[in-house]
Amino acid sequence: MVFTEVQEDLFQLPEDYYLAQCISSDFAFTSNTSQAFDKKYGTRSELKRRSMAGMSTAGTYPTVIQTDREPGDGQVFNLVTKEHYYGTTSYETLQQCLALMKERVINQRIEKLAMPQIGCDQDQLEWLKVSTLILKTFADVKNLEIMVCLP
Repeated sequence: MVFTEVQEDLFQLPEDYYLAQCISSDFAFTSNTSQAFDKKYGTRSELKRRSMAGMSTAGTYPTVIQTDREPGDGQVFNLVTKEHYYGTTSYETLQQCLALMKERVINQRIEKLAMPQIGCDQDQLEWLKVSTLILKTFADVKNLEIMVCLP
């Protein structure tokens, strides 16, 4: 696994990158990051549509829900790390979501993953601890590039 932190616009990366973000199970999308995902990809409306159709695990956490960025593009890993938007993500629920995402990365043979500093926007987790969780979780995954796009 290769882990890098770069000054890049997450939303301008090539289409072969799978993206990741943290969200709440109520799909409120109140953080700057989740609002940017929603503006670019319509993620919130897709999650709500799936929920109303009984196609997602809305209301449960921790879990990971994948959504299409755009037809033919990669996916967004929506890490459901808390129940309500006004709650806070814990390192424990973030770790559980990272483990679930790792399973999918391996099973789907994903080679490129990009994310913002997950859990550090509205949830105010410490990036050093979060990056350590990411490194430990994905340390044994070969042929994976993880790019963290800094603001």
